[in-house]
Amino acid sequence: MLREQKDIDLILAKNPYTGQFESHKEMHVLFMGSELPEEKKQKLAEAVPEGERFSAVGRELYCHLPMGVADSYLGRGQFEKMLKISVTARNWRTVEKLAEL
Repeated sequence: MLREQKDIDLILAKNPYTGQFESHKEMHVLFMGSELPEEKKQKLAEAVPEGERFSAVGRELYCHLPMGVADSYLGRGQFEKMLKISVTARNWRTVEKLAEL
């Protein structure tokens, strides 16, 4: 789930929720080892609670969690079990800081 430094700027640019969140605390990026297959994207779409949004773009899964991560689907670790994938998650502020390195 490693990313090269040049990939970080693309990850920031590809955020489908740019301009739609009030705080970096609402945004998270999950780094996956490979792209999410369509059947798993569909399974995730069916399971996501109202108010939370997840978008798979390439090898990243963007998570917009307006109520925060603690009690979210992501925070409870549900989707990793359901989709049988491993991820490394970072909040938006961390991803922005990685771009500055």
